[in-house]
Formats: sequence, C-alpha cells, structure tokens
Amino acid sequence: MGSRRKMQRTWMSFVAFVMLVYTMLGPIASVSAAETSEDNLVELTVLHTNDLHAKINDFGKIAAYIKAEREAAENSLYLDAGDIFSGNPVVDLQYGVPIVDLLNDIGVQAMAIGNHDFDYGQAETVKRINESNFPWLSANTVVSADTEVDFPQPNPYHIFDVNGLKVGVVSVTETPPSTAPANVVGISFEDPIETMKQYAYLKDETDVLIALTHMGYSEDQKLAREVDFFDVIIGGHSHTTLNQPNVVNGTPIVQTGANGENVGNLTITFNQATKEVESVTGKLQKVSSLTEVDSEIQAKVDHYNAEMDELLSEEIGYTETGLTRSGNRDSSLGNFWTDAMRYKTEADVALTNGGGIRANIAAGPITVNDIYTIEPFANEIMKYKMTGAALKEVIKYSYERRNSIDLQTSGLHYKIITNNTGKYIDSELVVNGEPLEDNKTYIVAVGDYIGTGGSGYNFEGEVLEALSGTMTDAMITYAKHLTENGVKINYTNNQRISIEVSNDAPIVGNEIGSTNNGLSSDNKALGDAGLGNLYTDSVRAITDADFAFLNGSSVSGNIPAGVITDGQIEYLDSFGNKIVVVKTNLNKLKDVILTQSNYHNSVDLQVSGLHYELIKENNVFTDVVFSTLEGNPLDEEKEYVVAYNDYMHGSSFYNLGDETVGEYEEVWKAVVAYVSNHNGPIDYEEGSRITIQDNTEIVPPGERDYITVAEAIANNTGTNTVQGYIVGTMTGNFDGNFANTNLMLADSPNERDMNKILPVQLPNNFIRTDLNLADNPDNLGKLIHITGSLEAYFSKPGLKSPTAYEFVEEVEVPEEPTPEEPSEPMDIAAARQVENGEKVTIEGTVTTKTGNWGSKGFYVQDETAGIYVFQNNIDLEAGDVVRLTGEKGVYSGEIQISAVTNIEKLGNSAVPAAKKVTPSEISKENEAQLVQVEGAVISELEKVNDYGTFEFIATVGGESVLVRVDNRTGLLFDDFAFDNGDQVNVTGISSQFNGTIQLKPRGVNDIVVYEEEPVVEPPIEEEPGEENPGEETPIEEEPGEETPGEETPIEEEPGEETPGEETPIEEEPGEETPGEETPIEEEPGEETPGEETPIEEEPGEETPGEETPIEEEPGEETPGEETPIEEEPGEETPGEETPIEEEPGEEIPGEETPIEEEPGEETPGEETPIEEQPGEEAPKQDRVDAKIIISDQTVAIADESIALLEENGIISVDLSKVQGNKVQLDLTSEQLASLLEKNATIEVVRGKEVSLQIPASLFADRHELSIVLEKLSIENPISPVYDFTILDGETIISEFTGEGITLQFAVNVDGVTDINALGVYFLNDQGEWELIGGEYRDGYVIATTKHFSTFTVLEADDNGKEDPQTPGDQNGNNDSDKDKDKDKDKDSDKTPGPGNNKDNKNEEGKKLPKTASSMYNWLMVGFLFILLGGAVWYMQRKRMVE
Repeated sequence: MGSRRKMQRTWMSFVAFVMLVYTMLGPIASVSAAETSEDNLVELTVLHTNDLHAKINDFGKIAAYIKAEREAAENSLYLDAGDIFSGNPVVDLQYGVPIVDLLNDIGVQAMAIGNHDFDYGQAETVKRINESNFPWLSANTVVSADTEVDFPQPNPYHIFDVNGLKVGVVSVTETPPSTAPANVVGISFEDPIETMKQYAYLKDETDVLIALTHMGYSEDQKLAREVDFFDVIIGGHSHTTLNQPNVVNGTPIVQTGANGENVGNLTITFNQATKEVESVTGKLQKVSSLTEVDSEIQAKVDHYNAEMDELLSEEIGYTETGLTRSGNRDSSLGNFWTDAMRYKTEADVALTNGGGIRANIAAGPITVNDIYTIEPFANEIMKYKMTGAALKEVIKYSYERRNSIDLQTSGLHYKIITNNTGKYIDSELVVNGEPLEDNKTYIVAVGDYIGTGGSGYNFEGEVLEALSGTMTDAMITYAKHLTENGVKINYTNNQRISIEVSNDAPIVGNEIGSTNNGLSSDNKALGDAGLGNLYTDSVRAITDADFAFLNGSSVSGNIPAGVITDGQIEYLDSFGNKIVVVKTNLNKLKDVILTQSNYHNSVDLQVSGLHYELIKENNVFTDVVFSTLEGNPLDEEKEYVVAYNDYMHGSSFYNLGDETVGEYEEVWKAVVAYVSNHNGPIDYEEGSRITIQDNTEIVPPGERDYITVAEAIANNTGTNTVQGYIVGTMTGNFDGNFANTNLMLADSPNERDMNKILPVQLPNNFIRTDLNLADNPDNLGKLIHITGSLEAYFSKPGLKSPTAYEFVEEVEVPEEPTPEEPSEPMDIAAARQVENGEKVTIEGTVTTKTGNWGSKGFYVQDETAGIYVFQNNIDLEAGDVVRLTGEKGVYSGEIQISAVTNIEKLGNSAVPAAKKVTPSEISKENEAQLVQVEGAVISELEKVNDYGTFEFIATVGGESVLVRVDNRTGLLFDDFAFDNGDQVNVTGISSQFNGTIQLKPRGVNDIVVYEEEPVVEPPIEEEPGEENPGEETPIEEEPGEETPGEETPIEEEPGEETPGEETPIEEEPGEETPGEETPIEEEPGEETPGEETPIEEEPGEETPGEETPIEEEPGEETPGEETPIEEEPGEETPGEETPIEEEPGEEIPGEETPIEEEPGEETPGEETPIEEQPGEEAPKQDRVDAKIIISDQTVAIADESIALLEENGIISVDLSKVQGNKVQLDLTSEQLASLLEKNATIEVVRGKEVSLQIPASLFADRHELSIVLEKLSIENPISPVYDFTILDGETIISEFTGEGITLQFAVNVDGVTDINALGVYFLNDQGEWELIGGEYRDGYVIATTKHFSTFTVLEADDNGKEDPQTPGDQNGNNDSDKDKDKDKDKDSDKTPGPGNNKDNKNEEGKKLPKTASSMYNWLMVGFLFILLGGAVWYMQRKRMVE
C-alpha cells in the first residue's frame, strides 16, 4: 500500500513537472507561430540592373519585363547599380541623352553613380543628372568648390515609402573611379566600406536596408564581411553574373553581369511583427529569351539608332577575305591596320601592338562602324626617328615579354629565332626589302600607347610628331584610298613575321620522342593541324574517350623536325589546362562547333576520334557533318564520352555537358605520356580530320535565286538575296516623311504589319543613291531583289550591308494610291481646336524658312493664329502663301500639323508683322505666332551644343522669357554680337517645349540693338534711287528706291528695298543696299567673309544635347527641335539677313551667309561628332596598366581593366600607392577565370623595388586568388627583403607547376664586387639563404621560382651563400581608427552629404531570421513524449518490483 502511495506521489510530481515545462515553453511556441503568420509577411519585389554601358537595343524587352513584374507585384522598386554610359556610339556620341531618356520612361527609381558615369566630362554629367527623373546616389563622393562646373553634391541615400514599407537605399562608388582624371577634378572619393559603416543608424529608420554599390563583387564581399546591417547588396562594376544571391556573412549579394544581358529579380520577405527581413531570394531573367516588347520604348530605341545610322553605316571599302586578328604571327587585320598607319604618316615602318586590335571584320562591305569596333578608343599615331639597333631592341622586347609575337608590322618583316622551347635567341629584320642596318635611321610610326611606354615598350629616338592623327582616321582614309583606286581590301596572315627554331641552340628538356616532318599549329584555322592532332590524340588515349576536342587557342606553337622533349611540351602548353571528360551528343557538339567556327570565321576545335566537315554557304558556316575516320556516319541518337579541357568545360560557349567522368591531370602531361609511349616518329597528314565544303556561289544578276521576306525573317542569318516590295522606311513610314538611310520590304505592297516587314539598311554608296525613297519616291511599291547580310537591324530581323540589287520589271508595280482631295480650308485657330489625329486643311503665310528646327518643317500664320507644320516634301521661304492638308497633333506640348498629304504654294505675300509683347505675354495664346520683345536685357547667355545653338534669358521690367537660337537658323553662338547685359529687341516665334515657354528667333536679324523709335515722317512718293531717312510708312517705290529706317512691309517691285525691313526681297545681281548685312545666294564654293554657317548635313549628324530626332514618324516633330537639316543656298527666314541673288564671285563685305558646302567641309565653330567616341579612355590592350581599388592595405583590380586585356596579354598592377610594408592584391574567381581564358600574365609591381610576373595559367584549378607582398625589416644593402604569399581563400599556395613566376628585384650595386655573382635567394626551412638563380640586367636581378617564400638578392661569397640577417620583427603599418563626432539627420528625403557623418550606433550584429517557430512546437512534443515514456517505464519497473 505504501509503495502504491509512493508511486502516486511520483506520478503527481511528474505531471506537475510537465505542466511547469508546458507553461514555460508553450507561450514561446505560440508567439513564434503568431510571428510567422502569413498576415505579417510583406513581399517586396526589387528589379535591378547594372553596367548597362549604353546598350539600349533590347530596352523594349527590358521595359516590358520590368513593367509586367511590377504590375504583378504589390510592392516593387527598380534600381540600377551604375555605369549606364560608355559602350555604344549611338548613345556616347550624344553624351548619354538617349539612355537617360529611356530610363526615365522605364521608371528606374535610383541609381548608384558608376565610374563610367563621369566619362562625358563634368558639364555633360551635370546635364544628364538634371535630365534624370531618378536620384544619382553616392555616399562616398565629396564635391568641393574646385570642380569645373557647378557639380551637385550627390545624396548618399534615399528612403522610399513603398505602400507603408520603408526601404532605404545607400550607395557608394568605386574609389577612385576608373575614368579620366579630368572628369573628376574637384571631386574626392572616400573609402566606400568605411563610409557605409557611418549609416548603421538607417537600420533603425527603415524596414529594409539595401546597399546599391558600384565597386565590384570582391569589394561587395568585403562589405558583407565588415558591415552586417544590410539586408541585401545589389552590386555592379565587376560585370559578375550571379544567377542567384551569394550569401556572405549572412548578407545576400546580387549582380546581373553587364550590357543589359540580364535583369535581376529579387523577392525580399519582411516580417511586420518581428521587424526583420526573413528571407531574400533572387534570380536572373535572360533578356535574349524574352519575347514581349514595349512598343513605345522600342520605337524610341529604333529612332535613336536611325539617327546614327547615317554616320556609322557609311561604306568605305570591301573585303573578300575578311580581316581577322587571329593568328600567332602577323594577322590579316594587323597588316591592314599598320599599312594604313604607314600610308597616313609616310613612315618607313609602322608598328602596333596586337592587343589593341579588338575585333574582326567579316568578308563583305567595310563600314565606319567596323573601324570604330576594331579600334574604339581613337588612339593617336606618333612618329619616331630611330636607329636600326634601337628598332631591333624593340622587336626583341616585344617577343621576350611573353615569348610570343606581339607587334604587327608594315614596311618591316622580321624573323624571331628561338631554341626548342621558344626562348628568344636572335632576330632578323628586313625594312622594305633591305636588311636592317644598325646605324641607319628609320622613320617609325607607332600607336601613342606603346609609343609613350605602355606595356613597357621603350622607343629610343627622336619624336618627330607626337600627334600624327588617329588610328581610326588612318584606317578610314586608307580604306577609301584603296576603294577609289578599285582595290579590294584583301589580306592574308603570316606574310611578314616568322619564327624559326635554331638547330644550333642547346636542346632543353629530356628527349621523349621524335618527329620527321615537325608538328605545327600554323594551319589550325584551315583544318586539323599536326600539333592539334598530337594533343587531341594524347587526351583521348589517356581518358579512353570516344572523341577528344581542344579549342584552337590552347594549341599553339611548333615542334621542329627532330627530337621531342618534355620541356618543349610543357612550354608549348603554357595554359596548364586540365582534362575534363563528359557525356554529350552530336547535336550539342554541332552547336558548339558551328558557333565557334562562325565566331572565328575559321576552324576552331581540333579533334581526335572522328571526322567533321563544315558546310559553308555565303561566307557563313551553316552545318556540320560528322563521320568516323573511315567515312561512316555516326549515330545521332547515341550518347558519347568526350574529353576536352577545363577551360572549355567552364565556358558556356564550349561546355558540352554537366556530368563529368573521372579526374585527370594537365593536358601537357598527357602529351608527354603519349609521346613517351609511342613507338617511332610522330607525324600526321594534316587535313584528314577536319574539312570545309564551301557551297558559296556567285550567281550573275538575273539568274540568282532568292528568298521571300517571310523566309528572311524566319532564318535571319547568312548572306542571301531577298525579293520583296518596297513599302516605306523605318519605322512605319508608309506614305511619306521617308528616311534616306533604310527601306522596308514586304511580300505584299499593301503590308502594314511591322512583324511581316524586313528593314533594309542602305549603305552610303550607289545603293542608297539609287534606292532611297526620300530622293526616289517612285521606288515605293516596286518589287526588288536585294542581296546583303541577314542580321538584326532596328532590333528585329533585317538585312544590312547590301551589295547588289535589281528591280523585277516583269512584275506589275501597283499604282500609288491617289491622295485624297483636300477639304475647304479652315482658319488656323479652328484647326488648332480639332481633335488630335483629325485631318485639317489650312491656308496661310509662311513665317520662317523650312528647316530652321528640323527636317523641312516651318511655321505658318493667318489672321487668326499660327501653327507648326512638320513635313519633308518641299522647300519654302518666309512670305510664301500655302494651302496644305495634314493631321493635327501635339509633339512635346506644342500643337502641330504632320502627316501632310497635300501641300501647294499659292503665291507670295508680306510676312505678318510681329506682335509686340512683354515676356510674360508669350504663352499658349500666341503659340506659333511672330512676336517681338523690345528692350530686353540679356543674361545667362550659354552655348548648349557643339554646333552653335545657344540660349539666353531676356528680361524686361522684371519679366523674363527663355530665348533659344537654333544653329540651323544660321546664327551661331560664336558669331553672336551681344553679351550678358546688352539690351536688345528680340523677334521670333512664340513656342514651348515640354511646358517651357521659349522665344525662337529665326536668324541674325531677329536680335538687334534696342534703340528709341525714330520719328515717323509722312510717306513721300519718291523717284527711284531717292531716300527718305527715318521713314517707316509703307510707300510705293520704283525699283532701287530705299526708305532708311522703315520697318513696315511694303509692296515692292523686284529690286526695291526698305532699309531696316525684315521682309525677304529679290534684288538684281550686283545691287547692294548700304548698311544692310544681307546674306547672298552664292554658287557652291563661294564664301562670305566672317560667316560661320551651318553646312549641308547628312541626316543623323545631330549634336548631342539637341532635342529633336531627324527622321520621325508623323507627329513626332515639334517646334523647338534642333535637328541638322539639308539647306539649299539662299534659304531664308524673314527677319534674317535677306538673301540677294548675285552672280558668282560677288561678295557683300561683312556679311555672314549660309552656303551650300560639299560633304566633308566644315563650318568654323561647329564641332560635329563624327569619329570620336566621347568618354572613351585610352586603350589598354596587350598590356593593361590596371586601375585599382585600394581599401586599407588591400587592392582589387577594376574589371574593365581585365576586359581591355588582349589574349596572352599582361595586366600590370602597381601597388606603390599602398601605404605600409604589407599589401594584398585580391582577384575574384570571375577575374581569375577571365585571366585564365586570356592566358594572361599578372605583373605585380611595388614601385621600382620589386616586381612579379605571374602566369595566370599556374592557377587554373583555383577559385580565387590573393597575392601578398610584405617588405621585411631585414637589413640588406643590396636589395629589399620580401615575403611573398599566394592564397586561394584561406589556403596558402606554396608550390607551382608550369613555367614558374618571374621575380625582379632592384639592386644597389655600390659595394658589390661582382655583379655576375648576384642572385635571388630564398630563406629555406633551416633558416638559411638558398640560391634559386638570377641574372643581372640594368640595375635589376631577375630569376624564376616555382614556390613562394622570403626572397632577396645577395652576392655569393666563395661558398655561394650570403646571410644578411635572420628574420626578426617585421614592421607593419596599421592605421589607428579615428573617433569622429557625428550628427544624425533623420530626414529620409533630405539625405545628408558624405561630409556629414552619422551616428555610428552600436549594433548587436545581424539577427538570424526567426524561422524556427515550428521547431519549438516539435521540441515541446518530443520532450513530452520523452517524459511520458520515462513515466511509463518507471511505472512498469515499479510493478515488476512489487
């Protein structure tokens, strides 16, 4: 009984304990469940882009996607992480205006300032900031008073209220920004990470805090490690593609790559109960896979492209061979390039570095755009006078710097002589057919990059010309010269440079085999090469794969006939790529081979185990046919095992599959094993594995086949002949207002569906002359065959660079529709009141000449009102009376008539008198009418573009109005006779632009000195020639009569003139009115002294900053636009200086007259952007002096520096600016992969003390790289002592395979007894200095190492050793933190500048998301079960005891 009571007491105690535990844990579980209720979760969608670099062609797709995502989301933002400029001449030649306009329309809400956003100079940057509807943010940018213009201080952050959700966005910029120093004069940039730490307090003021940065992925990672209060980092600058957020120290980091290829899409989940961000998820949307297009945005894109098409599409030559930069010696493009330099400068020799050649030119027409593409930086040419000996030293250096050919050449042929591993021994040079003479002098033309020491080049000699013109000018001029002389621009490679292996040089390495005929890579572009066959056979043998493939760039060099050594093989495969084996199919193989063959315009992949044949049609590879080596077809359904290298596997354009099979060593080791195990010599018959079948046929006109427009749209690739009807010009101009740069073709003459229309580019040659509809309107509706390149044009399937055409005469051409009969005219006031889009017919007097504000537009006025007419049909003069029919519309706020279907000149009349008004009276009420403001004082006079357009404020009695003078009126800023403070009368058109009221003078006579009105005398009838001074009353005069001072329109006979009158008059040749400054009609070539006049321009030559497109759809033109126009001699605006018809040679002194000029002539004062890309920096190609970002003692490389690096190039990183003895250089995994792909060498320099040459290929299997240099405080009078370390993350890399790392130490030879005894030593494990070798050269000792340790230079004693000092304490340089007083500004809209530091509040660290609420419940249940189980066990045990 006692035991039972004891058990009951025990049970009650257990129940009480369970109740207690439940009481304690239950509320936690319930609270946690409540906190994670879906009612408390808010999702924020953030769309983001970065590094758009002016790539606007796909903005229609981007806009449609962003719009759809934002409409689907309840809460959303669109942010950009900077670098919207530099990279597309369509945008860059207009200083960024197009992309800012488009981003405004798309709705970006904030942008981090990127380094390239300064590229256009401070004045243009400020204009773009002011034009932006979104803030430009940068917390670490500090603007001083020393800037070139009044530069606004950027806000550091912005807080958005998204439906009650407070979202903070803080931005920082790369420091210092990679742009020309002149662009950031007076602007400093503070450490971005230290700056970010100052904004910790914003976490308390926001629900979501976003870092919007432009400093690169590696710096974003550092930011995440050092700053834990951001919910997400949206980055830019490094062009890193992160397919999903990468979480570092709990902070997600995202970036979209570059060039508008992807749009980022983030979902941030915020818990309103806990006030925490619970999760951040994200993805990238590939733009190329999008199908929906925002038609309005795309129409703007097409329009901007059309404006520049005139300049960039000019055809300057034709190449049948194509021009490529590919090759291990001289390339066909390098030969053309240097020939152009030599032609331009008349030098004996021309040289350019291979890394400066940026792209290839395909076979076919060569355009100006091609030249800008291959050389986008407008480098200058220099001329040197130098000796043959100095020139030979340059050639020696060019090869030794990386044991490969660099300099392309003209006038000079050279041969490099090497040993069997490719090491330089000697060179042989021939100049213009004669052997080089050491003491003879030669004129040498070089690019200014290498001419001023870039890539370490030293041209010893006299500089004859520092600026001999740009490379682009030279190539355009030379191409035109060849074309004018009927010469095609055809070149081949390997004609000027050769490499020869010396038979007398010692053999390097161990003999492992032999070859009778030699093994070469020379023919790898034409088919399979001997060296490529050896490499791929070796890879297939060691992996037992079905096939093996290697990319062409990994197969280079030659093995001469004779012995083969392992040293040769290791040297030739300098990449150190490892073998990778995957499973794949023939379809995937075909895609990769076709893509790469077309990219290289030649064979790329070397192969073992099969034969493949490339099918070529019209200079494009269209198919691949696979077979066994015996000629039998392969099974297309079968899965095959394929071996290739890790570079190919890691590249999306080479990747053959994700599933790998086994692990293998480097390619070169497989080759050594294969050669070692091979019996007998190794020789191959080249061309047995890869062949090309070229089906291209040149068919005579009239016999050629053609495809339809629908077929051309469906298969928009290759060169072909298309048949179609000419239905108009882009974009959608079917009935008039035609552009002269393009056509639209369709399968039906009545087609109006733009999806069924093929845009055709018209190059600036006979094809444009013959076909353009602006000059040949009868071509509309005709059926035509036109041959050209099928490729995207206006961002849709199109035809570019046509080479031939013929009209199909046998097909009946549909008659053009008969224009509708015009209705009875209405007064202009009534026409202004009708609905937009309605047809109106008006009659009135023209008040301006055509073309003052774009195309052939003009203003017309009757007794009731005035209106602007946009048309491109006929030329008119002020005073012409016209009747016209068109559509009433509005453009940029101003009413106009466009889509003119009928226009008829009825006669002439006096121009309506200008209505005298005050500035405030210029308004919508008198829009488009002639008005005059008297006695206005000029202020804020400013030139607004390079063509001479200018503006000023005109003020009378406290009232002001903007006066805008378009350069096309003939009055240019440089010729303007007045200045700020002058008092003038201003006559012009009352106008507006997007709500801004403005007065638009028609020419020089519309702005005159303000004078008191003269006394008006009664009208007197006079005989011819008499003059009544001061009279202003209209009188009837005989020819030749003149009334001085008269301003009233009068009816005059030809030759009559009223001085002071602003009405155009016709005079007899030779007549002249004293005192009048009258423009004259001249024959071409005549010139009026002092005049700086707009020239006849081709469409598209608009100055950036102007507001008006040239060729637009009806209704897109507005008064106040600033489009360059084509003017006929003598065109005139009333009120300007009136044209006088004169005989050739006549001249009116002092007159400034618009004249018709031949193409290429230049108007003084006018600066037309033609061949220069604003904002572009000097090229960094085969050797790039890297732009660096310094953070304390850590350095990162700017991604654009790596992007500029050519294959096999050197990227040089100077760490001398970093304070302290220890410095670390960090390379991201993306940067390392890019350097590996380029087979680059990393040169790390610490001033003149020490440098390292590090082949990137040594680290092919690494993820990221850190290079640490630490100067030790060990005394050594000869050289400094350095400790070198290389890290992959936290892993120290101490040993390297391959060619090793080259060390170069500066030495002090004072006290050295024998410089030949100097060598580089390392500190071994026993603490002794051990020699690794070295050679003394010009104050430096150079050696190669395959491991890292502590190094210095010593002079060997008799024992071969020297120990200057045992390593002791090593001094570092640690900057102490500085406490600063900080004032906190809580206003989310008035964000403080960087100079105003914020409270640095203490934070407990970033909290973990409370996502474990359900875990509490399960723990509770589990705990109860344990307790219950224990109780049951206890009771059972008690029973057993009892």
